[in-house]
Amino acid sequence: MSTPKPATPHPAPRAGQENSGAALCFLKSAAPAASLPEQTLAAIRCVAMHADDAAAWRHIGGAARRRAQASFSDCGTPIAGLCGVLHMPLDALPALAAQPELMPTDPDALADCLRQAWALLHRVWPAAGRESMYFVRAIASGRLLSGRQSSGSSAECPFAIRIDFCSEDPIPLLADAIVHEASHVKLRLSGWLPALCPAEDTPRWRHPWRAELRPASAVIVACHAFVAVHGFHARRRAFASEGAAAVEAKLRGEVGQGLTTLQGIDGLTAVGRLFSDLLRSTFEAHCRLAESLRPHVDPQRQ
Repeated sequence: MSTPKPATPHPAPRAGQENSGAALCFLKSAAPAASLPEQTLAAIRCVAMHADDAAAWRHIGGAARRRAQASFSDCGTPIAGLCGVLHMPLDALPALAAQPELMPTDPDALADCLRQAWALLHRVWPAAGRESMYFVRAIASGRLLSGRQSSGSSAECPFAIRIDFCSEDPIPLLADAIVHEASHVKLRLSGWLPALCPAEDTPRWRHPWRAELRPASAVIVACHAFVAVHGFHARRRAFASEGAAAVEAKLRGEVGQGLTTLQGIDGLTAVGRLFSDLLRSTFEAHCRLAESLRPHVDPQRQ
């Protein structure tokens, strides 16, 4: 069996390059957020609110997406029905370090799990499914011998993610991880994170998902991803999914706590305040949706 050729990483835009320029220019000025160009405001709303806006996705992804797709093509296998998304061997993406103890798993079985996970995401939240498919073009995955599911992405390999899972019923967890990592990819590619944060971004804050003190940038990244994950599980409640209500309730408490911390950070820029307010309004809309949805039976019980 041939050894897969590692994908050639193409770095994401850095602050001050490509899409980040308008936000960083605003940071240096004292102009109100409303004075940002409308295209930039639309892209900021898209990043914060997971809007179904292909033009904004292209504004964020740009040419980097085409370069990434080309670099993956030599070592990935298309997942049937997923519009060119590739399933990658773990060692083909060295920037995404895998967990050390993985079970030997049939690649076709893993691809089938990923296909089911994406089908679930499209079924319960079509807009997030389309957005995730734009920002995730390659997935490396494996099954863990023990421990808890983990996932990751890297600026060194944009548009690719890694998911390692150990659940007997991994489909909802895989969909959860796709939403989570697609959020990271999108925020990273925007290049705007430095434009949101205090000038001295030191570890002073705590959020519910890590025990140690974290800088404001890490609080923003975590809250951004988990607002999206909560939105996914809020919609899963509509399908009478086993355990979905408990997962949504737990995430609701965590995300609410994380956003309270974020909005209490002194030194966020005006764009950072706008971004945190958009995250809060998105989260509150997800909460209202979860409370208003009348569960119905999902034949697949995913």
